[in-house]
Parts: sequence; structure tokens; C-alpha cells
Amino acid sequence: MDKVGTGLNTNDIGNLNGSVEVKNGKIIVKNPIGAGEYAKIILNNDCKLFVNGKKIRETSIVKENDEILFDREEIKGKRHINIKTNVDNTEARVNINYETGFRYEIKDAIENNVLALEHNEVRGELPPLFTATEIVNYLHENKIIMGIKKEEIKLIEQSRDIKDFCVAASTPAEEPVQDKIKMVYNDNKDEENTDTMRKIDYKNKIFIESVKKGDIIAEIIKGSLGKEGISIYGKKIKTKPVKELKFKVGSGCSLEGNKILATIDGKISVGKNIFQVNKLHTVNGDVDIKSGNINFHGDVKVNGKVTEGMNIVANSINVVGGTFKANIKVNDSSIVLGNMVNTQIKIGGQDLLKQKKGQELLLLKEQLQSLLENIIFLKEKKLIDENLTDGYLVKTLIESKYKTIPKNCTAIIGIELANLDGKSELISIIRKKLIGVGPINIKKYTEIEEIIEVLNNEMELLEIENTLSKDLIIEYCQEVDIEVTGNVSIIGKGSYISKIFAMGNIEFTGEKSQCKGGHLKADELIKVNIVGNEVGVGTKLQVEKNGHIYADVAYENTIFIVGKRKHVLLKDSKDVHAYSDKNGEIIVDKLYL
Repeated sequence: MDKVGTGLNTNDIGNLNGSVEVKNGKIIVKNPIGAGEYAKIILNNDCKLFVNGKKIRETSIVKENDEILFDREEIKGKRHINIKTNVDNTEARVNINYETGFRYEIKDAIENNVLALEHNEVRGELPPLFTATEIVNYLHENKIIMGIKKEEIKLIEQSRDIKDFCVAASTPAEEPVQDKIKMVYNDNKDEENTDTMRKIDYKNKIFIESVKKGDIIAEIIKGSLGKEGISIYGKKIKTKPVKELKFKVGSGCSLEGNKILATIDGKISVGKNIFQVNKLHTVNGDVDIKSGNINFHGDVKVNGKVTEGMNIVANSINVVGGTFKANIKVNDSSIVLGNMVNTQIKIGGQDLLKQKKGQELLLLKEQLQSLLENIIFLKEKKLIDENLTDGYLVKTLIESKYKTIPKNCTAIIGIELANLDGKSELISIIRKKLIGVGPINIKKYTEIEEIIEVLNNEMELLEIENTLSKDLIIEYCQEVDIEVTGNVSIIGKGSYISKIFAMGNIEFTGEKSQCKGGHLKADELIKVNIVGNEVGVGTKLQVEKNGHIYADVAYENTIFIVGKRKHVLLKDSKDVHAYSDKNGEIIVDKLYL
């Protein structure tokens, strides 16, 4: 504290009020003359002023002979260090910042009977830089003992701008290399040149992936074990286990050593990770009332057409003459040449259900991850009643904000029940913890992480089982309903008012192929030459959020859907490309015709 001012003597020249002023940082007081009033000081709340050793808290009278002291309180600079670790605790990074100190200095003020005292904050000095020793000690205080980078930490002593600086790094666990199946049978096939695909006479080309007895179909490639790691806290990090490679060798195949061989001539089928070679059934004519419906375990080739009201159930089909009002269900990749009219065709069998299950699992996982992040935020910010159990919190959030979770769960249970006896672990968890009052059974919110892990395992299993896509090649379709687990290739005139759903891509490869009306939906890619027409027939093209839609020409009233965003084309355009940006908004690049 400094003694900042004393009063000055004045001659009696009548009645005159006393005064107080601040000059060059000193408080100068003059007593009143005659019946004048003594000077007063009004104190700012942040100022500390002592008069005759007593701290002043409000407006105070001051006199010449008073000892007035202003406290030049000095606030020292501060150092802040924050440490964060990565998910598996194998790395620690720090952020360091320094706050400059300051002190209060009294402001000069002109002479007055009543003076409101004010002050300035004067910048002081920065605190000293952290030393390497202090940083290491800080890490030890936070129980970080492994992988401390002592040499790199010395650089912290040379800078005040330390952001996301790695101070410790231990050894992460190495994931195992999983066993895998390498498909061999099609490696030696001559690949088609995509530039010449339009010139091929597909009606004379047999699209059967055939093998001969003794051919190698697939090879089992052995993986390797992972390695344990160690965290920066000195704890072991377990590696993931090597998962058993699940596959079966069905009819027409045998396992010899690490190779799967064909034991008969026929067509390869790989579904649900079951390897089979099926014999071929050929119909030399039409499938009609005379031939009857076809229900065959193997593959079917029709050298004519499939006529009105006829049904085909097979592993795969190759139809030369088109279909009319037919119903076709097959498990494997197929071809229908000629015109498809008013026909329903499903490619993939049980894999269609599995693909739908995979989509529902992914949606449920994304919702649960968001729910978990929401709960963590609410708890960290202490925005919820401490007496509220985690189970009731989960139930409340599902009912208020995550209403699609029960719908996803119901869809998954329906798919599971179509294939199983209803006793799977997944159904049990969903019923006990996610549907109805089930969330109340959750004791700790971290159980949601365990549910997410179960979903991950289910999705991994689905990926293993669906090693090959089941595709469809057609020339032209009109008022048809197509569902395919893989890709749809339209190599002729195109499609008209049809519903085509593919879990891979939809591509129009015919030179003048056109898509008029209907609804096309693919997971990854839709590529068309011409979509819509001059009179503005409505056509809907839809892909998932990471998918892309391309059109050489798109007419007015074409609807583009990417993820959950929709765009209606208001003017005829060319070179159209629809996709999602990083924020999930739909972008449609185009040039007007």
C-alpha cells in the first residue's frame, strides 16, 4: 500500500466547501472555509481505500490531516495446464496457457467537493514458464508413468503457446490379422472391358459362372495373433481375440487342406458363407402352363420367356426372352434379357432380410451412440437430478428425443423371428433394455456401450456371411418391382414406371437407355443416361447419405434424395451430380439445358 496524499492549508476567505482531487496518483484534500462542507470520497466497489488505518466501504468524509492510503493490489499471473488422453489411454497431450498479472492504479480526477474514486488495471508480468521437471511431476501426480517424453517436454520450457502437445505415448495393442477367405475361381476369368460392354450380344452370351470338377473355388488365408499393449498408466491393454472363421462346405464342394474344391461340374453359389456347386436346369422354350412353375434347388436357364402368372423359385436364373406378369425369387446373381413387364423379382433370398437387418442395426447403433453422448453431457454439466436413476434417464430420453429406437428394435426383432426361434442374445437384450419399460432395468448408463458392442458383433457377422453381392442384369423393365442385395445393371432401353431397390448400385449402361417414372433406390450409386422426359413425368432417385447420383440428362420434376435430404429439379439440366456435403445437406451440381 502507498501513502498517496495529504491535505493542503488554505486561508480563510469566507464560506467555501472543501475539495478533493487526484493528481499524479496522489489524493489531495482541502478543508472547507467557514461554514463550507468537508470533501467526500465515493468509493468504487473494486477500490480499497484506507483513511487513518480504517478501510473505507462507502462514501466517506476526508480532511486535510487524514492519512489516506490507496491499496495498489497486485494480482500475480497464473499458469494453467490441462491434460487429455486418447480412447485407449496410450497417449497424453497437454494444453498450457499463461495469464498476465496486473495491479490497480488510481485515476487522476479534477478537484471537486464530492469525488467518485476510479482506478485503472495496469498490466503486470507473465508468470514463469513451466519447467520440464514440473511437467513430469504433474504427469506423475495424474498417475501417468509410461512413455513419458522427457526430451520433447524440454521444448515446453521455450514457448508460451503450447497446444495439443504430446507428453507421453505408450504402446497400443496390436489387433490380430483375422483369418479370411480368398475367392479364387473368378481370378482367372477374362475380365470384360467396360468400354466395349455395349457392343456385346448379351442374348448369345451365357452368364453362368461355371466350374469344372477339381477347380479351386476359394482358399483359406490364415491370420495372426495380436499383441498386448500397455497404457500410459502402466496397465496392460488386451488385444482382440482372433475370431473363428465361420463357413460351410456344401454340396458339390470339398475342403482339402486350406482349399475349397469343386467336386462336380456346375455353377458356384456362395451365400450365408456356404460354398456350393449347383447343377443347371435348362428349359428349352417358355415357362408357361405347359411347363408349369419351377421350384429348383440349383440354377435355371430359360431359353424362352416366362409367361403370365408363372412362378420361378431357384438358386439363380438366366432368362433369354423376358417375362410378363411373373413372380421370381432366387438366391444368387441372375440375368433377364428381353422385356420385363409387370413382374416381381427378388434376388438374394435370406440375404435380403440380412441386408435389411444390417441397415436397422446401423440405425439403432447411431441412435444409441447419440443417446450415450447426450447422457454424458447431461451428467458432466450436472443438468439432471442426482436422485434420477440411469435407467429412468434412458427411458425418458428414448420417449422424448429418440423415438425411433423402439421402431428399429421392433424391425430387428421381426427379422430375427423370421429366421430364428426368438431366443437370440440380440432379441433378449432389446426386449430387456430398450423396449417399453425395459430401459428401467439399466443400472448404469455404460451398459449402452455393451449393447453397442453386441450390435457391432452382429454387423461384423453379417459382413462375413455376405461375401458376394447378388446382382441382376436386365435389358428393359416396365411396371416391375425389383429387390436385389447387390447391383442392378440395365443394359438395354431402360426402365418405365418401375420400383427398383438395390443394396449396391443401379447403373444404366445402354447407350440410349432412359429412366422414366418410378422409384429407384440404391445404397451407394445411381448412374443414368436420361431420367424423366419433356412432359415432366415424376421420377425419384434415392441413395444413402454417402451415396452419389449421376445423370447425363435430367428433366424437370426429377426428385433426388441423398440420405434424408431431398431436391426437386425445377429446370431441365445436364451433367447432374447429387451428393451430400460434410453437414449432411444435399448438393446438386448441374448445367441447365
